[in-house]
Amino acid sequence: MPPPLSEQAELRRLWQSLSPDARAQLWTAHRDDLLAAGLLSPSVKQVAADRGSGKHGAEDIEWNDWVTRTKMQALVVLADGGDLNDASRHMKHYLDNTGTPMELPVDKMLTDNRGFQAHVDQLLLQDNGKEWREQALAEYERNGGRPVVIPVETPNEGYYFGDAADPNWYYAVGGAQSNVTGAVTVMPGADGKPVVGFGHLGLPEPETFVEGMRITSVCPREAKTPESGALRLCAKIHAHEFQPGVTRVYIWAGSDAPIKKPTA
Repeated sequence: MPPPLSEQAELRRLWQSLSPDARAQLWTAHRDDLLAAGLLSPSVKQVAADRGSGKHGAEDIEWNDWVTRTKMQALVVLADGGDLNDASRHMKHYLDNTGTPMELPVDKMLTDNRGFQAHVDQLLLQDNGKEWREQALAEYERNGGRPVVIPVETPNEGYYFGDAADPNWYYAVGGAQSNVTGAVTVMPGADGKPVVGFGHLGLPEPETFVEGMRITSVCPREAKTPESGALRLCAKIHAHEFQPGVTRVYIWAGSDAPIKKPTA
């Protein structure tokens, strides 16, 4: 359970007040603890899409409301038996009327919907990557070549799921506001040159800001090779031309399900 939002905000305020050098030392020694404390939780203002349906219990229940609820309960069962598992789960949560918050499996949303993944990649790589890299390298030089950590965050951007392309998430959420928050690190490499990395949502991405990177992805049932039968998760493949004639290949896979993930 993450700490209260007020404590997360105070942690981010203290984090921002530190020098890049001090942040690097703290990040290196306590990275997991900082992430668990909500350091990289979004700080952009979250606004409700609409005013909602009013205060709970403000209106009396009528006969047609019971009929509608019974119909929706039947739809929950039908949807759960098909490919609308998340839509079914969300409607059941609404009908159960518990008043408890519902956590969205963001990783699953990204692997289920390649358009949403591309939307986030646009926010991260194309719109901000170059600026963040230049900012971090400039701070690295000002710090005398010592490690630095620069906190970064994008504004909110809306994304809407199509009912034809992805009915599951269309009926589950319809649309979503998304942003990327993280930390750019610059460390001296073995050859003395700076190595720039990026961490977000607790996942290290050391090859985010490099030249010569080609990216593709494949999901189960999409591959047309005999080996595709062994593919259980959507995988993102990064091919980086590390030096002339030498290419490093990175395969990332993620799932919200309790499946053992492949080793790095």
